[in-house]
Amino acid sequence: STQSTWGKPGCSKTLALNILASHFKGSHSTSKFFKDFDEVVLYTFQGSLSCSSADVEKVFIRARSVDRKAEKIIPVVVIDEIGLCELSPHNPLKVLHKLLEIEALEVGFVGISNWRLDAAKMNRTLYLTRLPPDEEEIKLTAKEMYNKINPGKQEIMMEKIALAYSEFQKE
Repeated sequence: STQSTWGKPGCSKTLALNILASHFKGSHSTSKFFKDFDEVVLYTFQGSLSCSSADVEKVFIRARSVDRKAEKIIPVVVIDEIGLCELSPHNPLKVLHKLLEIEALEVGFVGISNWRLDAAKMNRTLYLTRLPPDEEEIKLTAKEMYNKINPGKQEIMMEKIALAYSEFQKE
C-alpha cells in the first residue's frame, strides 16, 4: 500500500504515522488487538534539496532486505519532507515511478510533505490531506498529552495554552 500525506507544518502528519507504527508491534504490542497483526517497521528517509535517486533507492533496498515471512514484519519506507526532494535539482523522485509500480512493490510507502506534490508523482499513491486542527482538537490533544505526562493532576492551564496556540496558528 502506498500513501502521500500533506498538510501545513505542525498538523501532526509525522506524529500520526509514528503513533500508528508504535501500536503495530505484532506480538510485542501492549494491546491484545494489535498482537494479531504483523509488526510495521518504518524505514525513514529525510527528504532534502541535495538528495539523489540513489539515496531514495537505498532506503527501498534496505526495507526489501527484511525476511518478511520469517519475522512477521511489514516494512514501510517513509520519505519525510518528500516535497523537498521534488525541488532537488537531482530529481530524486523519478525513481519512485518504478519502485511504486504494483508489480514491483514489495514494501509499503508513505510520503509526507508540507505542500502538495506534482500529480505525476502522486498517481501511484493514496492521497491524504490533513487540515489544520480546529480549536477543540487542539484542546483535546493538549489535555491528552498533559494527562499522559501527569496522570491524575489538574489540567487547568491546558485549555488556556491550547486556546493561545489556536490563536497563534490563525495569524
